[in-house]
Amino acid sequence: MFYLRKRKLKRGDVVRAKIAGIPSIHTCIILEDETQNQHTRCLPICNFTGSIIPKGEYSIDISGFDLPESWFGLKKTDTWLRCNEIDCVYSLEIEEPGKIGNICKQFPKLWSHICEAIHSCAISLRLEQACDCDYKLIEKEISLGLKTKPDCGCKK
Repeated sequence: MFYLRKRKLKRGDVVRAKIAGIPSIHTCIILEDETQNQHTRCLPICNFTGSIIPKGEYSIDISGFDLPESWFGLKKTDTWLRCNEIDCVYSLEIEEPGKIGNICKQFPKLWSHICEAIHSCAISLRLEQACDCDYKLIEKEISLGLKTKPDCGCKK
Protein backbone atom coordinates (compact mmCIF):
# COMPACT_ATOMS: atom_id res chain seq x y z
CA MET A 1 0.00 0.00 0.00
CA PHE A 2 1.44 3.34 -1.01
CA TYR A 3 0.46 6.63 0.60
CA LEU A 4 1.06 10.36 0.60
CA ARG A 5 3.65 11.65 3.06
CA LYS A 6 3.77 15.03 4.73
CA ARG A 7 7.46 14.89 5.73
CA LYS A 8 10.21 15.29 3.21
CA LEU A 9 12.79 12.57 2.74
CA LYS A 10 16.38 13.30 3.74
CA ARG A 11 19.73 11.91 2.61
CA GLY A 12 20.28 8.59 4.38
CA ASP A 13 16.60 7.79 4.93
CA VAL A 14 15.81 4.11 4.51
CA VAL A 15 12.57 3.29 2.69
CA ARG A 16 10.90 0.35 0.98
CA ALA A 17 9.88 1.05 -2.61
CA LYS A 18 9.27 -0.31 -6.07
CA ILE A 19 12.31 0.22 -8.32
CA ALA A 20 11.69 0.45 -12.06
CA GLY A 21 12.42 -2.82 -13.82
CA ILE A 22 12.56 -4.89 -10.61
CA PRO A 23 9.47 -6.98 -9.81
CA SER A 24 9.62 -6.83 -6.01
CA ILE A 25 9.77 -4.14 -3.32
CA HIS A 26 13.34 -3.27 -2.24
CA THR A 27 14.85 -1.57 0.79
CA CYS A 28 16.64 1.59 -0.38
CA ILE A 29 18.72 4.48 0.90
CA ILE A 30 17.71 7.94 -0.33
CA LEU A 31 20.83 9.77 -1.56
CA GLU A 32 19.69 13.39 -1.53
CA ASP A 33 17.21 15.56 0.33
CA GLU A 34 13.76 15.86 -1.17
CA THR A 35 12.62 19.40 -1.89
CA GLN A 36 9.20 21.01 -2.30
CA ASN A 37 6.85 19.05 -4.59
CA GLN A 38 9.55 16.59 -5.49
CA HIS A 39 7.09 13.71 -5.91
CA THR A 40 7.35 14.46 -9.62
CA ARG A 41 11.14 13.99 -9.58
CA CYS A 42 12.81 10.62 -9.21
CA LEU A 43 15.05 10.58 -6.10
CA PRO A 44 18.42 8.82 -6.50
CA ILE A 45 18.82 5.69 -4.36
CA CYS A 46 21.04 2.75 -3.54
CA ASN A 47 19.37 -0.51 -2.68
CA PHE A 48 20.15 -3.40 -0.39
CA THR A 49 20.28 -6.82 -2.00
CA GLY A 50 21.06 -10.38 -1.00
CA SER A 51 21.01 -11.50 -4.63
CA ILE A 52 23.99 -12.30 -6.80
CA ILE A 53 25.34 -9.09 -8.32
CA PRO A 54 25.38 -9.03 -12.13
CA LYS A 55 28.81 -8.78 -13.74
CA GLY A 56 29.90 -5.20 -14.32
CA GLU A 57 27.97 -3.71 -11.38
CA TYR A 58 29.69 -2.44 -8.25
CA SER A 59 28.38 -3.32 -4.84
CA ILE A 60 29.68 -3.07 -1.29
CA ASP A 61 29.55 -6.04 1.06
CA ILE A 62 27.80 -4.91 4.24
CA SER A 63 27.02 -8.39 5.61
CA GLY A 64 29.10 -7.67 8.73
CA PHE A 65 26.62 -5.04 9.93
CA ASP A 66 23.55 -6.10 11.87
CA LEU A 67 20.69 -4.22 10.25
CA PRO A 68 17.14 -4.42 11.62
CA GLU A 69 15.10 -7.32 10.26
CA SER A 70 12.12 -4.98 10.06
CA TRP A 71 13.85 -3.16 7.18
CA PHE A 72 13.54 -6.20 4.96
CA GLY A 73 10.72 -8.40 3.69
CA LEU A 74 13.12 -11.33 3.98
CA LYS A 75 16.56 -10.66 5.45
CA LYS A 76 19.23 -12.75 3.72
CA THR A 77 22.55 -13.95 5.10
CA ASP A 78 24.65 -11.86 2.72
CA THR A 79 23.79 -8.23 2.18
CA TRP A 80 25.23 -5.95 -0.47
CA LEU A 81 24.64 -2.29 -1.15
CA ARG A 82 24.17 -1.75 -4.87
CA CYS A 83 24.18 1.72 -6.37
CA ASN A 84 23.45 2.07 -10.06
CA GLU A 85 23.58 5.46 -11.73
CA ILE A 86 19.99 5.13 -13.00
CA ASP A 87 18.18 3.75 -9.93
CA CYS A 88 15.69 6.17 -8.43
CA VAL A 89 12.23 6.23 -6.87
CA TYR A 90 9.35 8.67 -6.95
CA SER A 91 8.12 9.56 -3.48
CA LEU A 92 4.66 8.31 -4.46
CA GLU A 93 6.14 4.82 -4.99
CA ILE A 94 7.42 4.52 -1.43
CA GLU A 95 5.66 1.89 0.64
CA GLU A 96 3.91 2.72 3.92
CA PRO A 97 5.04 3.79 6.55
CA GLY A 98 7.54 5.76 4.46
CA LYS A 99 10.86 6.34 6.21
CA ILE A 100 11.77 3.27 8.28
CA GLY A 101 15.15 4.50 9.45
CA ASN A 102 18.15 6.64 8.60
CA ILE A 103 21.45 4.94 7.84
CA CYS A 104 23.54 8.05 8.65
CA LYS A 105 21.99 8.59 12.09
CA GLN A 106 21.35 5.00 13.22
CA PHE A 107 24.41 3.32 11.72
CA PRO A 108 27.20 5.92 11.46
CA LYS A 109 29.92 3.20 11.39
CA LEU A 110 28.20 1.55 8.43
CA TRP A 111 27.86 4.91 6.65
CA SER A 112 31.55 5.57 7.33
CA HIS A 113 32.40 2.10 5.93
CA ILE A 114 30.40 2.89 2.79
CA CYS A 115 32.06 6.29 2.35
CA GLU A 116 35.55 4.83 2.85
CA ALA A 117 34.69 2.16 0.26
CA ILE A 118 33.83 4.77 -2.34
CA HIS A 119 37.12 6.52 -1.54
CA SER A 120 38.87 3.34 -2.70
CA CYS A 121 36.61 2.35 -5.61
CA ALA A 122 34.69 4.33 -8.18
CA ILE A 123 31.37 2.82 -7.20
CA SER A 124 28.89 5.54 -8.05
CA LEU A 125 29.09 9.28 -8.55
CA ARG A 126 25.67 9.57 -6.88
CA LEU A 127 26.90 7.74 -3.79
CA GLU A 128 30.09 9.81 -3.69
CA GLN A 129 28.01 13.01 -3.71
CA ALA A 130 25.78 11.65 -0.91
CA CYS A 131 28.73 10.90 1.36
CA ASP A 132 29.97 13.68 3.55
CA CYS A 133 33.35 12.08 4.14
CA ASP A 134 36.46 14.17 4.38
CA TYR A 135 38.68 12.32 1.92
CA LYS A 136 41.64 14.53 2.81
CA LEU A 137 41.38 13.26 6.40
CA ILE A 138 41.30 9.64 5.22
CA GLU A 139 44.34 10.25 2.99
CA LYS A 140 46.23 12.01 5.83
CA GLU A 141 45.56 9.10 8.23
CA ILE A 142 46.85 6.69 5.56
CA SER A 143 50.00 8.77 4.94
CA LEU A 144 50.70 8.94 8.72
CA GLY A 145 50.30 5.17 9.01
CA LEU A 146 47.27 5.52 11.30
CA LYS A 147 45.10 3.68 8.84
CA THR A 148 45.65 1.44 5.84
CA LYS A 149 44.01 2.22 2.54
CA PRO A 150 40.49 0.85 2.97
CA ASP A 151 39.56 -2.17 0.89
CA CYS A 152 36.30 -1.21 -0.68
CA GLY A 153 34.92 -4.72 -0.15
CA CYS A 154 33.43 -4.28 -3.57
CA LYS A 155 32.35 -6.92 -5.96
CA LYS A 156 32.57 -6.19 -9.63
